[in-house]
Amino acid sequence: MDLVRQPIDLGAIRVKNRIVLTPHVSFLAENHLPSQRLIDYLEERAKGGVGLITVEASSVHPSNVPYEGVLYAFDPKSVEGYSRIVKAVTAHGARCVLELSHKGAAAKSGILSGRPLLGPSGIPEASSLEVPRAMSLQDIADVRAGFALAAKHAVMAGFDGVEVHSTHGYLPQQFLSPLFNRRTDQYGGSLVNRMRFLTEILDAVRSELGSEKALGVRLAGHELTPGGLETQHFAEIAVRLVDAGLVDYISVTASTHFSYNKIIPTVHAPAGTFVAYAHAIRSAIQERVPVIVAGKITTLAEAEAVISSGKADLVGMTRANIADPHLVRKTLSGEVDDVRPCVGANICISHSVDRRPLSCGHNPTVSRERESKKREDNIRVALEKTSMTPRIAVIGGGIAGLKAAETAARVGAQVTLFERERELGGALRYITVGSVERAPLLGIAQWLADRVAKLGVTLRLGESAPGGQSAEFDAWIVATGSTADRTGFSTLMPDEPILPGIDGKNVVFPDEVLHSGYERDSQITPLSLSDGRSREVLVIDDDSGWIGYSVASYFAEARHPTTLVTAQPKFGHRILGTQEVPDLHEQLRRRGVRIVSHHLVGRIDDLEATAIDLDNGEAVSLGEFGVVCVSRSRKAHVPTANQAFLDDPRTLVIGDAAAPRGIFEAVNEGYWSTLTLLENVLDIRPDSSSREANLVDQA
Repeated sequence: MDLVRQPIDLGAIRVKNRIVLTPHVSFLAENHLPSQRLIDYLEERAKGGVGLITVEASSVHPSNVPYEGVLYAFDPKSVEGYSRIVKAVTAHGARCVLELSHKGAAAKSGILSGRPLLGPSGIPEASSLEVPRAMSLQDIADVRAGFALAAKHAVMAGFDGVEVHSTHGYLPQQFLSPLFNRRTDQYGGSLVNRMRFLTEILDAVRSELGSEKALGVRLAGHELTPGGLETQHFAEIAVRLVDAGLVDYISVTASTHFSYNKIIPTVHAPAGTFVAYAHAIRSAIQERVPVIVAGKITTLAEAEAVISSGKADLVGMTRANIADPHLVRKTLSGEVDDVRPCVGANICISHSVDRRPLSCGHNPTVSRERESKKREDNIRVALEKTSMTPRIAVIGGGIAGLKAAETAARVGAQVTLFERERELGGALRYITVGSVERAPLLGIAQWLADRVAKLGVTLRLGESAPGGQSAEFDAWIVATGSTADRTGFSTLMPDEPILPGIDGKNVVFPDEVLHSGYERDSQITPLSLSDGRSREVLVIDDDSGWIGYSVASYFAEARHPTTLVTAQPKFGHRILGTQEVPDLHEQLRRRGVRIVSHHLVGRIDDLEATAIDLDNGEAVSLGEFGVVCVSRSRKAHVPTANQAFLDDPRTLVIGDAAAPRGIFEAVNEGYWSTLTLLENVLDIRPDSSSREANLVDQA
């Protein structure tokens, strides 16, 4: 890790190492100003060893209010909050810059700004579909002045520099792109003219920063949009900016909102997705200013390889540092096995799309760092003051149970984990059946299993927990997961509690299919079909998540003609926010799976399934099938009828055993609910602010 450790100069500022927390929306602002939660979040990453922290995209003008939680860099009231960020971050040796932005036609108008969108021309952008007002020269001057004012506020707050956001389809990139800029004045036409808006902004910002602060620009390396700008165009733009002495560094990413799912590479994308773009730009500018690259670089070893190959000078590792804020410190101190890995689940992105506070499917303390530390410290102090070591039984070795066991053991409890299977991981083990592309997601279970072993948790595999309460333990955590709902009930047919034909001999459910595929490892041999039955398979996927995808892929890989039907408007509707659905569609198409959307299966006959086309209400036959796999919903699996045991305050039911949901809820409850249980056992009373924060986030 010799190169990762090396300091580097961005203009007048020196950064202590080559790792960057690139700007990302947190939805932690309060009244458009930095909150304490945002400060705590960023400070934890600075403590963990990140060299450069770029605070999230902040609006430079009242015409840009793309979402309720955006920070207002144009508001003088922001200076106080920004200064607290700078103080917290730089206290740990990190440098801190502020990203300035205007989304232009990619924003939303509505009630937030009360104004029409602005754009270089009256061309709607893919994310908003709103026709913007073509900016007048006065509009251009006003927005340019907004960038300058925001830069002035950044200087007042003590930031080490400013980064201008000119990628991801934001306003400066809209001016660069001939797809959206069809002006005929000095701001349109030739590349020089289309660059004028950006260069004038950089000039105005530099006039406020002076020479002692760093000025960077975030550029795309490719728009990944039909007819859009490509790498050679952005290389020329970069050369012109460097020739003019306008920037101290360039941060390279890719895409526009047309290809939004490619802005944040998913689990299906290759490591270092955008490195080639950064390399092309770094070569074009002849290494005259440092180049930052981001995009699915998740370990310091990968970062070192990028830098040593000469393809970039610094590496953005944002999602990796969301998953483990101490990634840099741990790796450089030889604790690489303790780094909580980013697995690319993109739950952070999914929650961002839903306008929820920043979170992580693997790290439940994200955005709640202060509360987490306080509650863990209180438990440890209480344990030191008492001779009692709580004895906790965890029933179930899926990710909820593993997280609960890891949490309890780490703060000092004595933990025994019961798992009736011979291995840990629960249903997550099946996620790669028929879908090796999603193998990185197994990293959550693998890391937790390693941690509980290191923490001394007693593992009783292949063994069911004793029924009811036992004097052997002080508290119990039930994390026994969920099973398929075998009624076939659909909320779209509330008058049919049981799907007609659900008990047919050709009907199966995801649990046995995925378990069958998993036990056979790579030898995919699906459920045997009796002689004379069609080899065609129908997957009814109204759950519209990863389960139906895995089942369909499993059968298709085994060369069974497979149809996936969903009542949702689009396959994968429930996981759209992760941005991986286009990848899943492509993989299903490549495997020959027929996808039928917005059709509700109303009955299953011995060989035929009938569906209602929800667009026109007509009944249609989907065909004849030898196997019909029904994946509509799930139900909690609690392997005891002892209601007194379940109602006991010393018993905690979490994850899918409480209510079938997803990875985030399993890990989140495995952590926070376990802290609450230990507080109850130790008679600790958390303050009301912690309780309120917990209730708000759960809501």
